[in-house]
Order: sequence, then C-alpha cells, then structure tokens
Amino acid sequence: MPRSFGFASALLAMLIFLRVTTAAAADQDWQDCTRSIEATFVDKVYIYDERRISACTSVINRSSGQTARNLSIAFSKRGWAFYNRGAFDRALADFDEAVRIDASRPNAHFARGFVRYWVGDFDGAIADFDQAIGLSPLHAAPAFHIRAFAHQQKGDLQRAIADYGEVLRLAPSEINAYVNRGICFNATGEFDRAIADFDQALRLNPKNGEPLAHRGNAYRHKGDFARALTDYTKALRFDPANVTAFYGRGLVHHHQRDVDRAIADYSEALALNPEHVDAFTVRGLAYEQKGENDHAILDYEEALRLDPQHPQARAGLTRARAAAASSPR
Repeated sequence: MPRSFGFASALLAMLIFLRVTTAAAADQDWQDCTRSIEATFVDKVYIYDERRISACTSVINRSSGQTARNLSIAFSKRGWAFYNRGAFDRALADFDEAVRIDASRPNAHFARGFVRYWVGDFDGAIADFDQAIGLSPLHAAPAFHIRAFAHQQKGDLQRAIADYGEVLRLAPSEINAYVNRGICFNATGEFDRAIADFDQALRLNPKNGEPLAHRGNAYRHKGDFARALTDYTKALRFDPANVTAFYGRGLVHHHQRDVDRAIADYSEALALNPEHVDAFTVRGLAYEQKGENDHAILDYEEALRLDPQHPQARAGLTRARAAAASSPR
C-alpha cells in the first residue's frame, strides 16, 4: 500500500510538473508572439520576427485553447512578421484568417488593408479601411491616411482630399497629411489651397524640403517663377536628393530660356530617378533647342522606352531625327 501510494504521488507530481511546464511554455509563446520589440529593422527581421513567427505558430496550433480574439491577434502578429520579411502572400493569408476569426477587430482590417495597399490592391485596401474606420472612428487617423493614399493612387482626388481632411481633424499636426492634400490640390488646379497646406506643413517643420518643393510647383503653375525658384532652391538646401525640386527648378530655368541650367537640373533629377519619363522628355527638348539633336534623340528614345505612348517624346523624336538628318555632318 505505501508503495502504491508513493507511485501515485510521484505520478501526480509528474503530471502537475508537465502541466505547469506546458502552461509556462504556452505563456512564453504568447508573450513572444505579441510583445513589442525595440530593435533595428535588420535585427527585427532576422531575429525577433523569426521568433515571433515560431511563437505565434505555436499559439495558433493550440487554437482549441484560445479565444477567438487571441487567435485573431496571433494571426495578425504573425502576418506582420511575414510582412517585415517581404512574404506578402503569407502575410495576406494570415490577415485573412485574423479577419475571418474575429471581424470585430479594427486592427485586423487595418493590417490587411495596409498590405493590400502595398501590393497595389487599392480597392481591397479601401474596403478594409472602410471597415477599420467604421469599427473605431475615433482612432482611425492611420486608416484615413492610407485610404487617402489609395484614393490618390486611383486618381480619385476628391475622396483623397476628404480623407486627408479627416486625418487632420483627428491629428492636426500630421505634416504628411498637409503635404499630400496640397499635392492633390495642385493636381486639381487649386493652387492657393495647395499653398495654404504647404504653408501649414512648413509652420510645423520649417526645414522640410518636401512641402517647399511642392509649394514651388504651386507657385510655378501660378506663374510666380521667382517664388518657385526660391522654394526649389531652399528645398534642395534641406533635402539635396529631392527629385521634385530639381525637376521643377529645371522647368523654371527652361521657361526663362536658361537652357544649360535647365539641363543641369534635369540631369540631377535623372541621376536620382532614372525612370523619370518627363525629365528625359524635357531634357531632350532642351538639347533640341541647343541644336544637339543626337543627345535629344537619345533622351526621347529613353523616354519612349519607359513610356511607349508618351506623345511629347514621340513628337520630339520625330523632330530631332528630321533635324539630325538634314544637318550637315
């Protein structure tokens, strides 16, 4: 009897130990799956996200013991880890599961919308942000912001402008919302409203090259070339790699018939962005105006390689070839 009692006690103790050990492991998996990590991006991808994927997978595999909310969170956390590693298909699959399991979580809709936007599914992104905003309207500034990006990418500028307005209602110091709404106003020809937005962005950060460059665009469209030139040059002082400023300043020089300075600025823009079709086209025009038709032909051909339907490049190439053919060698 004592022997049997001792054996039973030992067995019970072992079962309790296993239960406690398993529970501790489960708790550690949950912590590693959900905790926030302060780390460099490289560390996050190659160390922490690898552990997060493993931990979240363990939590997911024990789904029978999880609430729907916690299981949805685990899929979301693993989805972000896959996103950080560039595995967008796997990220989307996890966010799909997160939404399916608990569609009441605005963060799940936001996460899926974010990746859908990133992969170019703007309609899908907008649908997800609609859901996120509906579920949590008071904390929806990020969803409004990226939904505005999606509308802007689709060319639906009025909806984009409205969403940027909502961002600024919820987060009045959000500089990027002022800048992006100003860009939309430039595109719709509302240059004074654009300038007002860029002014506000610059009040929040006077050394930000982006609103300066785009305010330069607004002044250029209004025909105020002196102010445009000042803004472009100042933008480049704060942000020497600002393509918008180089390209815009080149257009101002070109308008003022300073062709050499225009070519220099277009060339800087192209060094920073070798796929800038319009910069190749206007530099080709500048070379053509200088009588350097061989250079013009090369630029027009490159513009058409990037955009075979570009009408100004096609017309310029025809002119430059005809001029080159008739010029004495």
